[in-house]
Amino acid sequence: MGMKKVIGYCLVVCGIVGIGLGEVFGEVTPTPSPVSDCFCSVSGKVTDAITGKNIGDAIIVGENTSYTSTDGSYTWSGLEIPCYGGTYILTASAKNYISQTKTIAIDDEKPCVEETLDFPLIPSSTQLSIVTLGGEIETSEFTYPKNGKGVITVTVTANGEWREGMLVTAAIGKAGKRYVSITNPYAFTTKRGEFYKGGALFGIQAENQSGKARIVFKAGNTKKSVIVEVK
Repeated sequence: MGMKKVIGYCLVVCGIVGIGLGEVFGEVTPTPSPVSDCFCSVSGKVTDAITGKNIGDAIIVGENTSYTSTDGSYTWSGLEIPCYGGTYILTASAKNYISQTKTIAIDDEKPCVEETLDFPLIPSSTQLSIVTLGGEIETSEFTYPKNGKGVITVTVTANGEWREGMLVTAAIGKAGKRYVSITNPYAFTTKRGEFYKGGALFGIQAENQSGKARIVFKAGNTKKSVIVEVK
């Protein structure tokens, strides 16, 4: 499998990161053409997000796999040449930590220049906080017309700080599937300032039937329930 603009990773789940509204509902950006004869290369450090301690033997996964040394540093490169410019996805994981997934942009015109990407991982024992947004408004209740579409944004914080690259999953209660569906069952929180304060975006499709559905969002060991009503 060659390098693509968006590379799936194979630890917890293969998915999308930093999706916009178009991507939520299925629009795909074409993969750029190869422009060089070098490997794509990314380096950085994996640390404890709370203490700042370096994490050795963490795993970095994209198309290829790398591990951190005792000082938490790593160098990752793609499997095949030539290197493609564009945006790629890397995931960092370590024992007793919550995995983190980030995007990295490789310059189309300078694909052989090594990029830097650091991963501050949150200990799995850390209590997370999940907030759901309708547009810019925090809420746990959403209303859509029959056959309508919408987006629920989910943000994640730990120790009072917003967190990027957190996997968020979504599940609809059995009875609620008659009233709504979700276009993507999982997403990742993005960089702050992108797409509604750096949240994970979930596309909601209302069915042609009035009723209420419960959707449960989960990040790490933390869950948040919301009610979606179709009128």
